[in-house]
This record gives sequence, structure tokens and C-alpha cells, in this order.
Amino acid sequence: MDLPPPPHHYQQSPYTSMRVDTPLSEIPPAINSDPSLDAALDSFTASELRQLLRLAVKKDPSFVSDITSAHVHKASHTTSKATNFVHYSNSVWHTLNAKQHLDPNKARQHAEKAVHSVASDIAAVATQTSRESSLITKRNALETLRKIGRSICLASGVVGDRVKEVLGLDRMFVDAVVRVAASFTEDDRRTLWAGGSGTEVVKRLEQLDELRSCYRIFNGFDMVLKSLKREDELNGSVYC
Repeated sequence: MDLPPPPHHYQQSPYTSMRVDTPLSEIPPAINSDPSLDAALDSFTASELRQLLRLAVKKDPSFVSDITSAHVHKASHTTSKATNFVHYSNSVWHTLNAKQHLDPNKARQHAEKAVHSVASDIAAVATQTSRESSLITKRNALETLRKIGRSICLASGVVGDRVKEVLGLDRMFVDAVVRVAASFTEDDRRTLWAGGSGTEVVKRLEQLDELRSCYRIFNGFDMVLKSLKREDELNGSVYC
């Protein structure tokens, strides 16, 4: 099952992301505005502005440093954003445990809808995580998917059984977790391991691996652990 784009209402959700505060010392000083200069700059196209910048750099090479610094600052500011996905795991739990599912007739009506709802939540987490995301975002995504996987394993009744039958035997969940795990760079893994949190991350995933094996679902989940664990060539230790 391919990963669909996150639902529109989640894309617009006020809980989608939170920005890590930028220290005041890292905020570049404001540049006094010149109305006539602003008007002139606004009259140029992006291509024309790039050409003007190239001419300015040719006349004064020090502009290269200014432009590069501004680019680095913007990039670091973008990657400092942290996304919290907890509302997705809460949504899955509610979908699997809603009271109306206790009624056999309503449970059958909601079973298929629940499958699509849970699949949508899984996809939303995976598609909002990339190698450019902050380390906090990647950890949040991995933990959220772990909680979703655990909820699916422990789900019961008509709805729970149907979700396990469809998503438990499909590659979608495993592909989503693998995708998030693959977003961790080598620096991310070393940072996790150096801080001691790497051990906890792997331990929690190993617990899910044991749980899902009991229900014989999410085949291939062991690939997640293999993709996160690496052998440190310097001292032979395993790091996450």
C-alpha cells in the first residue's frame, strides 16, 4: 500500500509543529529600510536581482561571506523546527477503542473506515519526516509510529481484528517506519548514542518487534532495527 499524502485537516492542524526558540544572539540585526531602495529592489525580478548580486560580489568579494552566512542562518533556522506527532497516535488509539465499536453492528460499519483512518495517520507521520528534519522531529516520528504499532497489536474486537488483518499483513506500516528510520543521518545516530537515548530508542523498538511477532504481523519489522543499528568502525561498538 503506497503512502498517501497527509489529510488536509492535519496539514492545517495547529498541532502539526512547534518551533524551537532561536536565541536572541543568533538573530541577525535589522537593517534600516530605505524607501527608495526598497522600491527599486521591488521592481526587479528574481533573476535580475541575482544578476545584480553577482555584479556586487564581483566589485566587493566580501559580499560572498555575507550571503553565505545568511544562507546558513536561514537553513539552520528551518531545520530547528520540531514536529510533534502525538495527536496521530492518539487518533489511532481513539479509532481502535471508540465506544461505538462495542456495538457489533456499528463495529462492522466502522471497521473499514477505521482501516483507512489508521492508514492515513501512519502515512501522515512518515510523509512529514525527512533527512532534513530536526533530530527531535525524527525521534518524535519514530516514537509515534511505535505507539501506533503497539495499539494495532493490542487492538481487539471487530474493528481491531480488521485493522490487524489489513494493515498488519500489509507493508505500509513497516515501510513507514523504515522510511523514518532511514531519515536518521550518521550524525543523528552518533548524537543519540552519545547522549544515551539511542539505547532507549532501540529497546522500545525491540519490545514492539517482540509484540508484533506474537501476533504474526508487520513482517519485515526487523529491518527497522537493522537500519538504525550501525557498527562503529573506530571501536567496534554498536550505535544507533
